[in-house]
Amino acid sequence: MNPHDDGGAAAPPISVALPDFDALVERAVVGLYVVQDERLVYANPRLAALFGYSVPELLQLPNVLTLVAEHDRATVKEMLRRRVAGEVEAVRYTWCGRRRDGSTVDIEVLSGRTEWNGRPAVSGTILDITERRREEEALRLRERRLRQLFDRARDVVFSCDLDGRLTSINHTGERLLGVTPGQPIADAVIDEDRQRATEMLREAQREPAGSRHELSVRATDGQCLTFEVAIQLHASDDRPAEILGIARDITRRKLEEEALRSLTLVDELTGLYNRRGFQTLAERHLQLAMRKQRGVFLLFCDLDGLKSINDTYGHLEGDRALVDAAAILRHSFRSADIIARFGGDEFTVFPLEAADECGTLPEWQALAPDSNAVCSLVGKLVSIDDCLALRPAKGLTDGEVVETGHCRFRFLATPHVPHCWEAGLLFEETHGTLLCSDLFHQVGNVEPVTQSDIIERCRNVLVEYQQGPFANYLPYCSLTDATLKRLAALRPRTLATMHGSVYVGNGSQALLELAGVFQEILAPSGGLPQGFT
Repeated sequence: MNPHDDGGAAAPPISVALPDFDALVERAVVGLYVVQDERLVYANPRLAALFGYSVPELLQLPNVLTLVAEHDRATVKEMLRRRVAGEVEAVRYTWCGRRRDGSTVDIEVLSGRTEWNGRPAVSGTILDITERRREEEALRLRERRLRQLFDRARDVVFSCDLDGRLTSINHTGERLLGVTPGQPIADAVIDEDRQRATEMLREAQREPAGSRHELSVRATDGQCLTFEVAIQLHASDDRPAEILGIARDITRRKLEEEALRSLTLVDELTGLYNRRGFQTLAERHLQLAMRKQRGVFLLFCDLDGLKSINDTYGHLEGDRALVDAAAILRHSFRSADIIARFGGDEFTVFPLEAADECGTLPEWQALAPDSNAVCSLVGKLVSIDDCLALRPAKGLTDGEVVETGHCRFRFLATPHVPHCWEAGLLFEETHGTLLCSDLFHQVGNVEPVTQSDIIERCRNVLVEYQQGPFANYLPYCSLTDATLKRLAALRPRTLATMHGSVYVGNGSQALLELAGVFQEILAPSGGLPQGFT
């Protein structure tokens, strides 16, 4: 409160000069004061009530430090001195107050330098923060307990931003995985599972309810461990969204489960499923196909001459022949397909999701009752759809022509090209359009038609497949390159693919470039097994 000078005369009392302001001060909910020479020269009723005095009693105190707990008096005395001396204009700080009855109260002060009756003084506000302090202390206690639980948990507890960079991780995680806040969470994941970890983070952002995943990680001691990871997106108004997670080491459980399954479902010699394993796994997929009225493929083969090998060279060589046959089957099919040694020299394969994903033949014939379906001879042999159809499809031979109005389609047998369903493609000769099925497979939200390069898109899809659960999903053999060159010789002007953009341009060049990509990514680095085509 600063009096104003007027020709050397002192300003009139506040109650006369500013009656409305004086009433406001008297009714204030915070304590207001003026201190001069370490004595209170002004105090409002709220300040007096806060310390258990009346206003006159406060003003009669010999020293304002009487209201300060002994351990804080030196601090308050120094702060008063600095403001009176002009070293600081205003300051906010806290100290412990002492009431008339001896109890203590937590005080927050906001004060600054002023003048009173022409001499330096300190004026300010005092706020009782005792309850706030109690709440803050209770909160700090809860945080300490949570931190102890966080750090002592046997599971790995972590949080990361939406890009997968760790924002916190408990001691268990740091010790076990060797990662710290600031590092990408993928640093702890083995190379083969990094794509899965990326997809896990994306799914957390799509599924607010949370999700569970299994990831293989590399421990600090070099061991490869399997973790079950539960994650959930957490968003609040006062901080950026982040992903919270708990990861539990389930390596031992997985090994025990695998050992138990192996005892009953796996053929000891070849490592393939045995008859029981095949029936167990294939049954539920067959039931699903029947419920959806989808066709399935079921392949049987045997190893000719096994008895002769056993009789001539011994059973050890016969076992070696069975192991080699199993390796060829693994190489020929995807890791997700069910491959089994059914007994003796017999093998069977149940390729998953190998039926036409675009609908069954009866469904299409119901939409177009006057239509006639065509397919490859392979399709006639293996498709259950053809057996269920009212009008069976016509099987086409290589080079056979079908004319429909102004269009002329030539069937091309392509059993050695990856991702060509039913081992054949159609080339529309009038307009130069090659119906590529899934040959130029692309993903993402792409334009319907493009004249830009689509090879890089296909390369990215193949690389992603080979690094994830679809590794070797697209089989490659010694005749793949020659088949693609045969298609390139047709000089197509349009490449119509089932997934991705239709390409308009030099189709021959695109097919030749795709052949190089297939060879680079899909061809086995060690070469194909001897005699395998």
